[in-house]
Amino acid sequence: MSYDFATLQVCHHTIVDETAILDVETKSRLTFQKQPMGNVSVTIDGNVIPSNGLFGKQFVVFTRKEPYRVIKNTSDVLYVADKTGSARYIEIPPGVAISAKTLTSFLNIKIPEASFVVKNGHVVAEPKLGETLLFKNPRLVDPTASLPLTLRVEGCYRDLGITAGREARYTLTYPGWQIESNEVLNEYYLVFNNAIRNSTPVINLTYNTIASFCRRCQGSTYEFDYRVVNSSYEIVRDTDLLAQELDKFLFTQIGSHFKWRWLGSDLFNQIGSKSIDAASRVNLDVTTAFATYQNIKTQQASTFRMQNVTDAEFPAAILRVNAVSPPDDPTVVVADLLVSNRSQQEVPMTRVVGNSDPLSLSGSSSAYIFRG
Repeated sequence: MSYDFATLQVCHHTIVDETAILDVETKSRLTFQKQPMGNVSVTIDGNVIPSNGLFGKQFVVFTRKEPYRVIKNTSDVLYVADKTGSARYIEIPPGVAISAKTLTSFLNIKIPEASFVVKNGHVVAEPKLGETLLFKNPRLVDPTASLPLTLRVEGCYRDLGITAGREARYTLTYPGWQIESNEVLNEYYLVFNNAIRNSTPVINLTYNTIASFCRRCQGSTYEFDYRVVNSSYEIVRDTDLLAQELDKFLFTQIGSHFKWRWLGSDLFNQIGSKSIDAASRVNLDVTTAFATYQNIKTQQASTFRMQNVTDAEFPAAILRVNAVSPPDDPTVVVADLLVSNRSQQEVPMTRVVGNSDPLSLSGSSSAYIFRG
């Protein structure tokens, strides 16, 4: 079965990596160049910023590796505080060779403000969103270490490898944002919840806009480009391949290919011709291009049998060619084609020859209108 990379796509009107400049006064607002319609993505200094903000994780790593030794009444107490500042003591069961897995299982029950995991033999306290865990320095409340609990906490920190004052928490790296508009000025803004601290941030916006503002299709709603699907280029087969290959013959200027001079048609040269009306010339050129394409597919099927030309992709006949010029624009010809394949499937194709206004085709089927 033969195939080709798909080039004809319905345009999603996506503006990619548009450079945006922060308002110099607020440092929290920027203006869209086009009207955003959805799928807004914000990147600052290479980091994608969700609408609720970008948070960084601050971990607490126990510097000593397993196994751990916990001595009763000597090194068996942790002193921790939550996000409200409320502090408490956690007593650890004693043991001479406590594994990191056993210790994390105990800590996850006793200290729900963080998730304790094992990494390379070390215990790591990972923050939970919205929570904070602080390993408090006991000397802040007992500077002279006169209390037995102070010595037990310091001994526990020493034997587990905990640095007093370390904190497991989420840190807001970049603030969240929302979209606002000014209907009077017809402007659209992206407003951050807080000012951006970086004095010269590199900000890029990716978003969908409306067709008339789209830089890719220029309002036609279609684009010609490759598209990657599941880590591979999207391909076309069967009737879709027939339509795409016929387009190549119709809209390639004959004689322009460096190797195959016979490839293409003379469609564009027919616009504005005075010896005979353009529509009649387009009819003739479409028929000639189809015959050439049919001949090439016949050779492909007979000579390159490993490509297995299917009945669905083989151009059996051209059933209809109607070419007309809109009454308000004689420099444009709209060609209405109906092609059949060997499977007796009909493939309708509407093609515009010339630089048309896409709105003039608003009554046609969007599945088959493409600009030449």
